[in-house]
Amino acid sequence: MAREGVGRVVIRVLPLHWHTLVLGSGPALAALREVHTPSGVLLQGFAVAPGGVVRWLGNGSLRLGFSPGPPTTENVMTSLVADTGWFLEADLGPSLVAAAERGRAEVRRFHSAFILTSAAIFLAAAAVVWILFQMDRLATQRARFAAAAAHELKTPLAGLLLHAEMLAENLGDSEHRSRYAATVSSEANRLGRVVSNMLDLARLERATPLAAPKSGNLGRAVKQRVEQQQHRLEDAGVTVEVDIEPDLPLALFDSDALGQILDNLLDNAEKHTRTADHRRVSVTVGSDANHLRIEVADNGPGIPRSQRRTMFRPFDRSEDAIGRPGLGLGLAVARSFARAQGGELELDADSEGGAQFILTIPRARS
Repeated sequence: MAREGVGRVVIRVLPLHWHTLVLGSGPALAALREVHTPSGVLLQGFAVAPGGVVRWLGNGSLRLGFSPGPPTTENVMTSLVADTGWFLEADLGPSLVAAAERGRAEVRRFHSAFILTSAAIFLAAAAVVWILFQMDRLATQRARFAAAAAHELKTPLAGLLLHAEMLAENLGDSEHRSRYAATVSSEANRLGRVVSNMLDLARLERATPLAAPKSGNLGRAVKQRVEQQQHRLEDAGVTVEVDIEPDLPLALFDSDALGQILDNLLDNAEKHTRTADHRRVSVTVGSDANHLRIEVADNGPGIPRSQRRTMFRPFDRSEDAIGRPGLGLGLAVARSFARAQGGELELDADSEGGAQFILTIPRARS
């Protein structure tokens, strides 16, 4: 540097060097340099306060530090600032804790979502399997029903046609004309029961009311209905015994629905006693405090335990019953008629030998 009119003046400025100084509040980073002038050597520079750097760089999300020498604590990220010997520090502890907590929360949410999704998939798969199983079961039942229905309708129709033609053409022994007529009547009744059960099943599926109970003499109604079936049963070789308790209280029942129940129970007894040496069916009517009881018992082989849980379901027939006539509707329809009158139809599980069904009918209110 030169001054005009005075002569040449030379000033030499040396490079800045970083130093650590101890000021009033502690260590500080200072940049100092020497300036050589004709008057002597001067010291020039500036100091950097650590607190100012932290305030300048910090944003509140990290704990920052600015100090000489590397830190000795964990979870601290450091960076050497040029060649100053000072380190900029970032305490990651709180951030790591917060990040870990967020990570655990995400893991919990993932586990919850995974469990719920897995459960939903499992339930959906189980539902599909159940639907397929039900479809297969219904398909099997309907195939059996179609075969049984064809047989049940074809057999009485063939008997009706045969004996009706014999009567119409005066064929056969004239002394047996009354037997032919009885056979026509029996087959017509059998055909009527098949059709009636099928119609009643349709009413059940449409939730149509099945009964309109009225107060009446249950013993008389049972006796009349059994007498209507007695001739057919005796012709089949079944002995029918009726025992009605005297002076029964009035019951609340629907006579048509009661008749359907008795017809199905007697028909069921006739089918399941065909292997017995002395076929016998007993009908007993009694009462207790709240109900009247009708018991229909036979001396057949009884109901297997494996079948008792499903025996009142429509179309349900055990494997050993496939060869016997029937559609698997009688007991289902009978129980529905019983419940429609406020009663119940059950199998007496304690009976020894044969099958014993108990129909309860409520007493009429006085």
